[in-house]
Amino acid sequence: MNSMQNSINQKVTQGWLYLLFSKPQMYFLTIIKHTIIIGLITLILCYMYFHSPYKIHKIPTITHTLISLAIGLLLVFRTQSAYERWYSAYQNFYNIKAYFNLMLFRLRSLNLTQESRENIKKIVGDFCENFSSHLQEMDVNKALHFENLYLNNCSQLIEAFEKESRKNLEFDKSDSNFLIKIVGDILLSCSSCTRIRNTPIPISYEIHIKLSIFLYILSLPFGLFYDMGIWSVFMVMLVYYILAGIEIISKEIENPFEGSPNDLPVQNFMNKINNSFI
Repeated sequence: MNSMQNSINQKVTQGWLYLLFSKPQMYFLTIIKHTIIIGLITLILCYMYFHSPYKIHKIPTITHTLISLAIGLLLVFRTQSAYERWYSAYQNFYNIKAYFNLMLFRLRSLNLTQESRENIKKIVGDFCENFSSHLQEMDVNKALHFENLYLNNCSQLIEAFEKESRKNLEFDKSDSNFLIKIVGDILLSCSSCTRIRNTPIPISYEIHIKLSIFLYILSLPFGLFYDMGIWSVFMVMLVYYILAGIEIISKEIENPFEGSPNDLPVQNFMNKINNSFI
């Protein structure tokens, strides 16, 4: 038991260290670059503070405390909204996969001809390709084109089931209705993904958070110089790294279909559905 527990702890530790020292992602490089710039600006302000012929008054600590609380609330809401979008897309993808598995289970229980199997498999393959292209395409007109294509694929599936129910004695009306209902459930999940893709978080909210963080960081040195001196430069860089990092991560995950390392593997999801079908 102890050896098993030690093995689990070792794997957890290795995973944590791997994430800590692995190749940095794009968002990490962005925040590091911005943090260095903020550090240089703070260093200039520090020099001006201690060498200025005019007396610069210290900003009271309570001011930054109140502002930090407000920014914290904004960031909590921002992160929660972005993660809910990411998790909702994740749930919808697994719902789509579950519906197709249910469809596959019912179809395998029926005596379909090879021609019917190949036809349904081709329609499902086209659907997977068109739906993934629709989500990942950034051009609005092209995305709309792929949306029309995958909707047409769903219509083709319904027609195939109705045609099979007319010519196959083992394929009765209840089977057809059941499979058509599954297609409707798939379309609902697809519509939810499209809604996430087409409804971004309001730009005014994003601008307000960025501007609030910038003004807070710009004023923070004048509350720290008196007590911390040159070390306030590193403290300001740390605070900026934490606050701006949260905002950048939220921006990364709010649209989970863009193909970045933090997004959902749309193509892999669709390939698994296509490869497992009939």
